[in-house]
Amino acid sequence: IDVDKATLIMDDSFTTSKVSGTRIPMNNDKPVSCWDEVLKMHNVEIPVEVCVAPVLVCTQASQTAGGGDNISSAGLVLQI
Repeated sequence: IDVDKATLIMDDSFTTSKVSGTRIPMNNDKPVSCWDEVLKMHNVEIPVEVCVAPVLVCTQASQTAGGGDNISSAGLVLQI
């Protein structure tokens, strides 16, 4: 991967869906952030772990295979 043609996309923090106003900061030493939530479906509580990770995005593509504003990591194979 040519690191001059890619960048990580992630805000410095983000809000969880469980508690309004709760923010999870981005930690460069541990970039994948996880927390536990409980989904309620049909009177059943289902515990789940939610994880968010930064995305490596190509910034200078020579070819793409799909549409969208960002070029996903799948498109990086064409840059190698």
